[in-house]
Amino acid sequence: MDWFVENKDEEGRLVGDVKYLKGWADDRSFKMPSGLALTILATNAKNKIVLNERDDITLRDILKEIKKALNVKFECIVPAIPYDDLFADFDEDRKNKFLSALDDFIIDADKAIRETNQLRASRLWRKHLGDRFPLGEDNEENHAASSAAIGV
Repeated sequence: MDWFVENKDEEGRLVGDVKYLKGWADDRSFKMPSGLALTILATNAKNKIVLNERDDITLRDILKEIKKALNVKFECIVPAIPYDDLFADFDEDRKNKFLSALDDFIIDADKAIRETNQLRASRLWRKHLGDRFPLGEDNEENHAASSAAIGV
């Protein structure tokens, strides 16, 4: 998809965040949006935020921007002709489950970012990203230099 290639950042943060979102969707017990929908949502969100040096903060900010956009209008338009809405067939139950899971992920992402213990922070991320996310060490860190960040 040329659109995605044109919107990627040089550091590869968007690609990593899309992978995390797809892993999050795979780990839910109900039908989540497709990988394409999550890619579109993440890319649109990335274009509205300032990417942080810390991957965990960038992912949290993308989640918040996705939520903000969906609160305005619950849609996911494919950026190519015929510009289909990938959420057009979502019933109220599926929509509410997705939005609730998104809210839960945002709450835990905020907690994980503020957490000074790597193990506790990583457990918060694992609630949403599954066992693929590594457990951190059981030690306290300087909050500003936390290495509980994704990708560490």
